[in-house]
Amino acid sequence: MKKTLEYKILKYLFDNNTEDLKFIELDFKEKSEDSFKILEYAINELAKRELINVKPFPKTTRNEKEKITKTLLYEKLDLCKINIDGVEFLHKVESLEINFKLAESSIDANELNKKNSKFNKHATIINIILGIINISLLLYQGLQN
Repeated sequence: MKKTLEYKILKYLFDNNTEDLKFIELDFKEKSEDSFKILEYAINELAKRELINVKPFPKTTRNEKEKITKTLLYEKLDLCKINIDGVEFLHKVESLEINFKLAESSIDANELNKKNSKFNKHATIINIILGIINISLLLYQGLQN
C-alpha cells in the first residue's frame, strides 16, 4: 500500500499539515496531462472515501509574479486537506506494514531457531559421548593405580 499514489497523497498531506489546518496545494514533478489526470482521479477517490477534504483552487493569485509561475494544470487542481478519517487510515496502513515486517522477522527467527536446534542436538550427543569417554578413561586410570 505504501507505494500507491493514494498513500503518497495522504502521507504528503499529513506531513505538511499545519495547526491551522489550511488546504494544501499538491505539487507534482511530472507536469503532463496524463499525470495530472491520474493525480486528479486519486484525489477524487480519496474525497469519495471521505479521507480528505477538497476545495477548488482559487482562480486568481495574490501577485503577478506568482501568477506567472503557475501553470494551467495547477489552476485546475483542487486544494486538499487530510481529515481525521484520513489520518486514522494512514496510521492503520503504517501499522499493518510494521506488523507485516514483524511477522516476516518472526518467521525468519523461527527458521533460524530450527536450524540451531538441530545443531544443538548434534552437539549434545557429541558432548555425551565425550563425557562417557572421559569417565571411562578416569575409571581406567583409577583401576591402573
